[in-house]
Amino acid sequence: MTKTITALEQFFLQSGFLGEGLETILSKFTFKGVQKGDLFLEEGKIVTQLAFLESGAFHYFYNIEGAIRTTFVHVNNVFMTSMNSFLNSVPNSENIQAITNSTIAVIYKNDLMELINKVVGFKDFYIAMLEYQVSCLDKGRLDLLVKTPEERYLRILKEQPELFQKVPLKLLAYTLGMTPRHLSRVRKKIIGN
Repeated sequence: MTKTITALEQFFLQSGFLGEGLETILSKFTFKGVQKGDLFLEEGKIVTQLAFLESGAFHYFYNIEGAIRTTFVHVNNVFMTSMNSFLNSVPNSENIQAITNSTIAVIYKNDLMELINKVVGFKDFYIAMLEYQVSCLDKGRLDLLVKTPEERYLRILKEQPELFQKVPLKLLAYTLGMTPRHLSRVRKKIIGN
């Protein structure tokens, strides 16, 4: 019988980890099922976990006087956490919630630091992961400042079309910096052309 390879294992294999190093890395992660609507991270708490999204979808949101404002969405095969809280051990200001029933692989910060010191190449991997996260945040911020709503919509459609199948349009609208009504107008305009 052949062994099923998880998305997490495939991710680390593609990152160049093999043998004992790969086994050591995988041993530090715990797989968890998360139900739609459950929180992975909650505002006001210090974040000590990083998760790999094995399957499903999550959104980052702020609760502003009872109004939910989604700022980011994730689907399969990415790492997620509240970076500021995780890196600086300060209370988290956002929530991360499952949009669908999902599976995540969680690692705690102390285990991550152990891997940096124990597994050859893991420190370089970790730095590259952080750099990628920062560049994504910077790109998103820049898009909101300089691109039109139509350009932001077309970028997501081109780079992450799976979001339109897994994420409610209301949540996508907020991540694109527009209201759901505005997104509907943008979509009609683009489809009409």
